[in-house]
Amino acid sequence: MKKLVINAFFVMQVLFVFAQTGTGISGKVVDSKTQKPLQGVVASIQNTNLTQITDGIGKFIIPDVPIGKQLLQIRTQGYKDQLLQIEIISEKMLDLGVVVLEEDITQEQQLSLITITENDLGDDNSGSENTAGLLQASRDAFQQVAAFNWGQSRFRIRGLDNEYGTTMINGISMNKIYDGRPQFGNWGGLNDATRNQEFSMGSAPSDYTFGGILGTQEINTRASIYRPGTRVSFSGTNTNYSWRAMGTHAAGMNKDGWAYTVSGSRRWAREGYFEGSDYGANSLFASVEKKFNEKHSLNFTSIYAQNTRGKSSPNSKEVNDIKGVKYNSYWGWQNGKKRNSRDKDVEEPFLMLSHYWKITDKTNLNTNVAYQSGSIGNTRLDIQSANNPDPTYYRNLPSYYLNYHSTAGDWLPKYGEAETAFQNFSNNSQINWNEIYTANQNTKLGNSAIVLYEDRNDDKQITANSLLNSTLSDNISLNAGVTFRKLKSHNFQNLLDLLGGPYFLDVDNFNTSISDDATQSDLNNPNRQIKEGGTYGYNYNLMATVVDAFTQFKFRYNKFDFYLAQSFSKSIYQREGLYKNGLYAGNSFGKGSKTTFENFGFKGGLTYKITGRQFLDFNGVYMTKAPSLRNTFANARLNNNITPNIESENIFSADASYILRMPKLKARLTGYMSKVQNSTDISFFYAENISDSEGDEDSFISEIVTGLNKKILVLNLELNTKLLQQLKLLEQHHMVSIQSTTIQI
Repeated sequence: MKKLVINAFFVMQVLFVFAQTGTGISGKVVDSKTQKPLQGVVASIQNTNLTQITDGIGKFIIPDVPIGKQLLQIRTQGYKDQLLQIEIISEKMLDLGVVVLEEDITQEQQLSLITITENDLGDDNSGSENTAGLLQASRDAFQQVAAFNWGQSRFRIRGLDNEYGTTMINGISMNKIYDGRPQFGNWGGLNDATRNQEFSMGSAPSDYTFGGILGTQEINTRASIYRPGTRVSFSGTNTNYSWRAMGTHAAGMNKDGWAYTVSGSRRWAREGYFEGSDYGANSLFASVEKKFNEKHSLNFTSIYAQNTRGKSSPNSKEVNDIKGVKYNSYWGWQNGKKRNSRDKDVEEPFLMLSHYWKITDKTNLNTNVAYQSGSIGNTRLDIQSANNPDPTYYRNLPSYYLNYHSTAGDWLPKYGEAETAFQNFSNNSQINWNEIYTANQNTKLGNSAIVLYEDRNDDKQITANSLLNSTLSDNISLNAGVTFRKLKSHNFQNLLDLLGGPYFLDVDNFNTSISDDATQSDLNNPNRQIKEGGTYGYNYNLMATVVDAFTQFKFRYNKFDFYLAQSFSKSIYQREGLYKNGLYAGNSFGKGSKTTFENFGFKGGLTYKITGRQFLDFNGVYMTKAPSLRNTFANARLNNNITPNIESENIFSADASYILRMPKLKARLTGYMSKVQNSTDISFFYAENISDSEGDEDSFISEIVTGLNKKILVLNLELNTKLLQQLKLLEQHHMVSIQSTTIQI
């Protein structure tokens, strides 16, 4: 009875407002694909000053519209304009019902012209591969400039690494269990096929996951939501690749309930922006859906993206001053062609089956099963008893002689030797492949002294999840989900090229001073002679099982919206050594102990609607996060040791925003604070003169830092104005961002 009275009261209020309004027009604007309401859409009567902005549930009301025939324009960035001819009758409110806007796919949004540097695409995948993808969905001016113009190597959005964000395809997380970061190369080049996206900023709610504190990106590849038609494009750029050809065809849903979409692309370059950085990538996409009835649909998605690229070297200022910013020390001439010693090869196709069940008009259940396998390889030179062939090796540069340390303990610059080094480096600044082949054919033992190998990991992962979406009442909705992931990752050193020699000896020359056993990579098979295609150095499996679940309640009212969410996850990690390492004979071969982390999270937020154009938005989250598989093991290449004192991270984050949305001006002022406690960082590096008491031994160092505490403060101002409607090139974005990061050890 109480609910009936309250509903009746609201109905009377609506009727009262309409009665007072008189002549006018109203409607609700939604997205054509997701059917979700669009906020901030401009609805205006042409040739008048009558303009309104849609509210948080996509509704607008324009009062006092002149009687007679009028033209109503509905527009917003990223969607095709709607121009409707209407007729206004005296003392009557015209209700248009639902107005559907379609995405404007003619807007490239810089998808093929992103400036990406080598730092952005590093081996740890921590660069703007992630950010660029996030921004395709956000349509946020600040985020676009941060990714496309500034670059992740110079600016981290909200001061965070992308492992704190979540990227999903059809509700399945694509973040790697190994390091927590997505590998965007897995679907690179398929811009048309992956443009159906939803994005939530920071800890804002997502219908698909609890998420992290850097936002959630959901890519939807359901075949029936693609606009029917064919699109072919060809573009050029001066970044990692020179040319891209792409074609996409979507058939739409036919009368028999079948829909399919296919896409393919080719990206290539003989040389990218940096010297010797060749590039080749092929991508294929297919999505097929069968609609059995109004309640059940089945969709199959497959993606294959193969990528091979030559890397560019990270150079010091000294090197850039001598050779220029495009200089790359990783390549050299061989048989008249440039050959790069550092290639990255990615080939991890995945298959996904999705079932869509419309249980009732208000409740939907989406269940997905996915399988991904493939490999990632990073090549480099391995050196035994030979000089380092890298031209930028520190002993080859002038600075080494200008900072020369004599045996007497005095710093005595040697200007003559520095000048000689300068001339040698200027004239011989690339890898000399011919010298390497000659050296390998003239070693004392007959084996190769320098070979080309790859650090290789072959992953097999199966994922299954179910996502529930239910409208409990007119104002309350529920999202819930549970996900299971199981990974087996095979990591090993793969010999690619003996570079003219007959074999390579599988020993570690760094440990010759300890004992003969310490030099052996595998005591079960000592002193092995490795041929091309052989495994050596290290060889192990990493296994992980992760289960997580979340629930989320969203409440929506006229003046304010708010949400509450909670999550729980359990992660189990284990290492299996396939070699018995000479340094860790008792703790490297076979399966190690399992390590388990249990984590939880709570978050909530509130949006207060000051007017239809002004909003106050608040979000807060407290959660714990399991360490990555990479950081859990102190040195997985050599032993089963768990990182000492490793714990789950404790994360707290909060943000507050003032948002202004007007027809010609959009503004957002955001203050953001986050704390990350108990994080872990593991790094590896080579150091000379460090391993013994007299300081005359060289070592490969594993540096472990635990208990890291980080505090990040961000103040962000965004202004977005379009000077002239007809000239989209005049759209202006003005941003100011202040970021402060404090790290405590």
